Amino acid sequence: MNDASWTAERLVRAFAAATNLVIAGQRIHVTGAGELAGALRSLLRALGAVSSGSDRADYVFLTADGASPSAAEADELPFRDGAIVVDASDDGAFTIALGARGLAALATRPPSRRYRLADGRCLDVLRLDPAALRLDPVTARLDSTRRRAEALEPGSDAAARDTDLRLDWARRFMPASSRVAASLAAEGVLRGRRFGVSMVLEPKTAVLSLLLAEAGAQVSLYAHSDETDDAVADALRARGFAVHAGSGADADGQIANARAYLAESHEFLLDDGSHLIRLAAHDGIELLGAAEETTSGLRPLHAMGEALRIPVLAVNDARVKTRFDNRYGTGQSCVFAIADLLDLLGRGFADARVAVVGFGPVGVGVAQHASALGALVTVCELDPVRALEARYAGYDTAPLEDTVGTADVVVSATGEPQTITATHLRAAGPGTAFAVAGGVLDEIALDDAQSLGALLEPRAWKVDAVLWPGAKHGDRAGDDAAATSASGSGSAASSVSGDSPALVLDRGGCINITAAEGNPVQIMDLSFAAQLTAAGMLARGDVRGPGVHPLPPSADEVIAAGMLGADDGPRSPELAETESETEPESEPTAPDSRLSPISKPAWHPTRFPNA
Repeated sequence: MNDASWTAERLVRAFAAATNLVIAGQRIHVTGAGELAGALRSLLRALGAVSSGSDRADYVFLTADGASPSAAEADELPFRDGAIVVDASDDGAFTIALGARGLAALATRPPSRRYRLADGRCLDVLRLDPAALRLDPVTARLDSTRRRAEALEPGSDAAARDTDLRLDWARRFMPASSRVAASLAAEGVLRGRRFGVSMVLEPKTAVLSLLLAEAGAQVSLYAHSDETDDAVADALRARGFAVHAGSGADADGQIANARAYLAESHEFLLDDGSHLIRLAAHDGIELLGAAEETTSGLRPLHAMGEALRIPVLAVNDARVKTRFDNRYGTGQSCVFAIADLLDLLGRGFADARVAVVGFGPVGVGVAQHASALGALVTVCELDPVRALEARYAGYDTAPLEDTVGTADVVVSATGEPQTITATHLRAAGPGTAFAVAGGVLDEIALDDAQSLGALLEPRAWKVDAVLWPGAKHGDRAGDDAAATSASGSGSAASSVSGDSPALVLDRGGCINITAAEGNPVQIMDLSFAAQLTAAGMLARGDVRGPGVHPLPPSADEVIAAGMLGADDGPRSPELAETESETEPESEPTAPDSRLSPISKPAWHPTRFPNA
């Protein structure tokens, strides 16, 4: 990878970390005709961006060789209202020009700054110094907003203000959810109904909860300790919500939080992973219905059979969820989070041999984004149809057992326990980095590995080496980071010694949640619009009978049409199940051991094994 391409990748990842916004599907304009501008255009297109004129672009990247607007031109900028301008020039001329004019800097999510021009247009400006990123990517790139926010004193005014800005930012990019919530509020169907939200507790989930409350619902929240942003939890408590979550909760604390949450006497649950739906069933707590957000959560619900005595809406299987959240949201956020961690070791995706395990919607997204960053992708998939699909998408295919010994990075995208076994970890080549995209507990079988004597030794933030008894291991993971960075090489193998151990990122956790800020805002907007649609259906009584039920196809169509500006007017997608004969192309999630012959789905709550 040449210097311009390497710098372009770091700029795009720094932009994503600072904003938590998606690249795919967004209109983007890049100024300039030099190498960096060309590399940016190529990378952004590979990630799914749409080239646009500066007057229509959602994001504008200003490079050093472009004509940066002067202070005198600040009021005549050819940018649309609400555009995000990334000042990637070497001298920061555009940012300096705005400051020199004394334009009002409005409150917005740090580190961006928002300015109001004389004609009333607002621009968000993010200064990224490409020279600094080239010289010292580890310290010069912007850490994820979550890491920066966690550095603030908990409970301080500064922390509260920072969180408020993050929530405001997320809400700004959630128009689909806002439209559905406004419709529900006007209808009054949620008024006084009791909803529990048990999802990753971060700004987008907070906005979902606020929208439910504004539509009239009574809302309380639960989150697992490793999926809790304490500042966001505090912000919701300050707004009057009951929040049963804390990042420091141990196993006993988590089950206590979960049961306190269920004691709120909810009528309906909006769940992620179905852990709380299953715990309620286990404890005999009566609910009227629920909605489930994830593939890994639907599998055990299907497996419950008659033990599932309430209707559950499969939000995961909605087209506006699976086709966007899994592919573009999880794909971008997981691959970028992995790349950020590899950056700490002086490594990257460029020319790296990456094995993607599973080629469902998440695997498709991971492969696409890793390939866009320059990786050589091999797909490991047991389903022959999906393996053939991967081949037609341009990827090599091979069994994981034949790939793990030569891969630089292995990403599990199955959502099945023990996809990566202790045997795979032991057979890995030197310095192979293992990570989980999306995921469930024990998707990387670290407990089994440790029971066989393996030790985990920290090597960097969220990076552990797997040390096997009797093996000779080097201690050079990251030793050559400076040399690698200076050379501009992103090859994963370039900084790993011949006897260095395999690495596990984030201890096999959901990499985009605990090592970053989750899926991009616009992607979760689509998923949460489907969740709100499901909430309306549950409250209205549109779905009856126990078991897992699909959302009607017309619900997807209304949400998508609204995003395209083509919504023809009010109609009730919840009641229009027979209006469209087009069925979702995404496969319904059913009981299935295709991806994991070792572990079959069980209905018992895996997050609470001692319940």
